[in-house]
Amino acid sequence: ASYDLAQLVGLELSDKIILVPKDEPIQQRPEFDADQVLGHAMVSNLSLKRQKQLILIQQQTMVGAKNQLLPTLNFVAAHRTSGVEDDLGGALDQMFDYRFNDITLGMRFTQQLGMRQARSQVETTRLNAAKEIAILEALERSVGFDILNSLNEVKQAYAKYESALRQVEQSRKWVDIAKIRYEDPPMTGSKQESLLVSLLDYQDALQSMIDSIVIVASSLSEYNNALALVEERSGNL
Repeated sequence: ASYDLAQLVGLELSDKIILVPKDEPIQQRPEFDADQVLGHAMVSNLSLKRQKQLILIQQQTMVGAKNQLLPTLNFVAAHRTSGVEDDLGGALDQMFDYRFNDITLGMRFTQQLGMRQARSQVETTRLNAAKEIAILEALERSVGFDILNSLNEVKQAYAKYESALRQVEQSRKWVDIAKIRYEDPPMTGSKQESLLVSLLDYQDALQSMIDSIVIVASSLSEYNNALALVEERSGNL
């Protein structure tokens, strides 16, 4: 575990450094509001945010494509000055003096015929938007399933942790009883045989307690990993 942590933080594996977590593991029973966690995930999940942005882009693209179907009405204004002299110099002088001016005002209306390309673009963007919406709905279902599955894993991990704690308590009682028997073995058969049986029972009790303590540590680690996974999938991490 120290080697794995050393690799994550970029330390050399030859460095004999024991990395100890600063925070103590959570041992309290999980208290989750599934609806609240699910709602927060729907707002904070990065994949859902990205997909919503893609939908917004497609909707804006469709608005632009629909604008291509609209007619165009422009106001046109033009001012022109002319020179009428036979020579170039005189004509330029007349132009620069604005002796002969033409002013044109009007409106220009344009409407495409058929509009096949514009209609095709609108239909393409509509289908793309529908596809992105379908992907978003599938992502929302996937996120919801992952959240509920993670909450279930948290409950199962904590139940395993509680069971391991009970196993430790029972093992300790076994150790206490086995220790008493070892210190004062019952006189059944020879004293040597009774002592050997009590010693083996005492050793089995100690080994059972050690195994149960290891299970407690392992189950507590699984429980905290499950809690972290809920935080990650809900968007808090």
